[in-house]
Amino acid sequence: MQVFQQGETVPHAVTVQNTSGMKFDPDTSIRISITDSTGTAVITDVDMIKDAVGEYHYDYNLPANAVLGTWKVQDTIVHSGRTTIVRELFRVE
Repeated sequence: MQVFQQGETVPHAVTVQNTSGMKFDPDTSIRISITDSTGTAVITDVDMIKDAVGEYHYDYNLPANAVLGTWKVQDTIVHSGRTTIVRELFRVE
């Protein structure tokens, strides 16, 4: 699990690929949500930034007074009517 300090930037990236490992862009945008350690949503369903085919990122700037503890990141990817949820955690110390 990655660890960040208050005021730092949390870089987050996702790669979309099929079972053969070929990268592709989903039918719709990839959306990110971030929840702090108290369960409060700080980012809700925001479009991620496309870098290349199948490569997306979002940089979140932690506030100087960010709540300490384990935060949750959720990516929602929709393609051909199928929704895939990718979840990750990071800590603010």
